[in-house]
Amino acid sequence: MLSNDKPELTKASKPSTLEKSAKLGQKGFSKGLSGNLNGRPKGSRNKINLFVQQLIDENAEEIIGTLIEQAKGGNFPALKFLAERYVPPMRTRPIGIALPSIETPAEISKAYDQIWSAVGAGEITLDEMERLRAFLEAKQKAIESAEFVARLEKIEKFAEVGT
Repeated sequence: MLSNDKPELTKASKPSTLEKSAKLGQKGFSKGLSGNLNGRPKGSRNKINLFVQQLIDENAEEIIGTLIEQAKGGNFPALKFLAERYVPPMRTRPIGIALPSIETPAEISKAYDQIWSAVGAGEITLDEMERLRAFLEAKQKAIESAEFVARLEKIEKFAEVGT
């Protein structure tokens, strides 16, 4: 075969990605037509990332010690870095008030009264009150939905008897 000759496609050979794109009437590469059908192996990592991770692993004690010294010396970016990575994020605490059993809209009103009393007494914060308010609204919607379904069933039974 001469250097200017193009290889002929036989039925046994597979067309390249560019040839597939050309058949679709597109220039260049088409989305979804890869030369590597298996793609990048799962779990494989970039060589630079591996190198940087190795450097960190080998020098972690020294790096963290330097960061701590800088933070002690008033370097606020170092302090922020340490705090973001080594101090666990604050989680919400359980709300320490007991609410009455809530089965009717009237009982929701009683629960609101208890929540307001707890806020006034300093037992819960306004943020906690807001979370409880959202809970009570969801409970109220659930009660109203259940009541609506019960009324609808009564109406359907009445309509069946009437026909």
